[in-house]
Amino acid sequence: MEADKLVINGTFEGSANCEKIELLTDGTLIGNVLSSEFVIEAKAKFEGQSKIRKAVENKNENEDAEELDEQNQEEESPEQKDLDEDS
Repeated sequence: MEADKLVINGTFEGSANCEKIELLTDGTLIGNVLSSEFVIEAKAKFEGQSKIRKAVENKNENEDAEELDEQNQEEESPEQKDLDEDS
């Protein structure tokens, strides 16, 4: 997902490429994040990787988000694989 601002108060699964992301108390984010500002409130749940976008970004941001996705898939834990197989 690409947006200027993303506010999560439920469950979001996937990659987010946003200027600002706010994960509220009741929110869950499962995936990878590329943003300039990433706020996680107390008791919110985040599982994945985050990369902070620099003020002057020379790389293609979409490629960075895709790279994080690929790394996450390659580094999937045995516990996560077991959960995936049970689903």
